[in-house]
Amino acid sequence: MSRDIEVLAVERALKIESRRARLIVDATHQAGMQAGGRVTISAVLILIGEEEAGIVKLAVMALFLMPGSPIYGRFVPHHVVCDAVLGPAEPSKDSVWRKLENDGYSRSCRYCGGHVEERHDIVIRVQFWLSGVQR
Repeated sequence: MSRDIEVLAVERALKIESRRARLIVDATHQAGMQAGGRVTISAVLILIGEEEAGIVKLAVMALFLMPGSPIYGRFVPHHVVCDAVLGPAEPSKDSVWRKLENDGYSRSCRYCGGHVEERHDIVIRVQFWLSGVQR
């Protein structure tokens, strides 16, 4: 996919100027390349020198949601009480819920001992990865 299309998608989704959208898109790609494919909001913020994380989060999410996205996500289940990772990253949010329903996770957190029985016991965080980068 062309970076120009990515820039246009971010520009339109966030209603920001083209120059700023290009800066964020280029920084997202650069952050991914520097980190073996992993794209973090903090790395993009450092590269562009911006303090407002909200706009960068929205831009990365806009890239993630567009057809033919340059970014893909892995969904990581965390315990809502202590924020501990409960299991490996999954390809979708539904995969996490299916695993919970099929006893794929321990019923108690190995870090704090809290319950992990219902959806409200888990918060899902998305790890973003740049497509096509060898890890």
